[in-house]
Amino acid sequence: MQTASKTDSDKRRQKMLEVVPEHLRKSDEYIEAEKGPPEEPVPIESEVKQKKVRGANRAARHAAEAAAAESRCQCPAWCGKVQTVFWVTLWLGAMLTMAFATRALLLDKALGFPSTLLMMGLTNMVAYVLLQITVIFSRCCCVRLGSDPDFKAASIFGTMRCVQGALSTSAMWSSESYHNAILMSFVLTLFIVELMNRPARPHPVTVLSVVLATVGGVLAVTARGTYSFEAFKSMAGFQIVSVIGGSFRLVITQNFMVLEDSSRRLPKVSPLVLASRMSPAVGIASFELACLTGPGCFDTMLHLPSKNYIFQLLFVIGLANAVVLVAELQLLQRTSATFLGFLLVGNGIGVALLPELHQRVHVPALMGIGALIYVVAAGFYMCVESCGRDAEKSMKRMGNEIVDASEYQSLEGGEREKRQKRKSREERRNGEPRSPRSPRSPRRGGAGVGLLDRDSV
Repeated sequence: MQTASKTDSDKRRQKMLEVVPEHLRKSDEYIEAEKGPPEEPVPIESEVKQKKVRGANRAARHAAEAAAAESRCQCPAWCGKVQTVFWVTLWLGAMLTMAFATRALLLDKALGFPSTLLMMGLTNMVAYVLLQITVIFSRCCCVRLGSDPDFKAASIFGTMRCVQGALSTSAMWSSESYHNAILMSFVLTLFIVELMNRPARPHPVTVLSVVLATVGGVLAVTARGTYSFEAFKSMAGFQIVSVIGGSFRLVITQNFMVLEDSSRRLPKVSPLVLASRMSPAVGIASFELACLTGPGCFDTMLHLPSKNYIFQLLFVIGLANAVVLVAELQLLQRTSATFLGFLLVGNGIGVALLPELHQRVHVPALMGIGALIYVVAAGFYMCVESCGRDAEKSMKRMGNEIVDASEYQSLEGGEREKRQKRKSREERRNGEPRSPRSPRSPRRGGAGVGLLDRDSV
């Protein structure tokens, strides 16, 4: 009776109690044995360990990912577009400020600043200090920054940016006109490199927008300037290598920024932290190259007559450089490298157009036509990209819904056929053979029940 009281199977418990004599069947022990084992209290739902079923884990993972995404972004759909507009405005303002301050520092012969690389090293160190302070304050205020990037990757990106900036600034020092003209091809090279990175058939309107933006930028920046073959020969190599290398750098950086964690438990890389780790690499590389190319540039800078004005310009350039670097990484994570190429063309047109408007002189017709063509091309590109992204998001959402529906349908139908056809252990112990080919096997029979048979007792 004690063994029967602990048996879960009703059929087996009844067979075991059949051997109990009649005079013992009115006892309390027999009555308790007939009831079976006591029911265990059901634990709280969160503490129940569910059986692992294939498909259930996947459905639960999708639900957890959706909940995590909703908790990370509790804002409407237009919130991302507003943030993109904010970073675009910030990037354009900081880029124009840095362009004019750099020209005031390097192209002013009266100041006599000795080295481009020295300027890059000092300004990037200023940017590093400002970015590091921002990171510390953000973490103290519990602001979500994202995942911390690897120092190795940040150093590689910083060194690539240093080489690109050094070549471009050296070309500007040689000929500002050719520098601006070649810089307008940035959108074309970025578009080509992005197609090489992600082979896909581009939209015809996108190709037309890229070509029109390049043509409009070239028309706008070449309306005024001095051009000669000697100037082109002295700077063309630096600027062309800078444009091509910068295009590959931006596409590689974008691949790193949009990379998601395999388990999808961690957010994407933080642009602010990556910018703070790239700045010292740019500064150190610039200092090393400055020492190799011009060992006396440090001493020359300290003996310049307008040191206060130079230090002010260096601080302004460093602050603008920090803002540009963070905004650039944010835009690469939110949009595409081609979109950043459109912004670079717009920045070049602004550098050529703003002095004309500031001096209130007659703007050349060629410059106005080029600016108008660029605006139309940028509008076409943004419309096509916005429609394409919305369609991609809707298709992705539909795909997730189909996957979830199929998984839940498989869960409602139970486990697989093989598991449905398998018989329980109690049925096999009660005498039902596992296979019709083995009825004589003693291990397949009702061993364990026959021992408690009444005749044997």
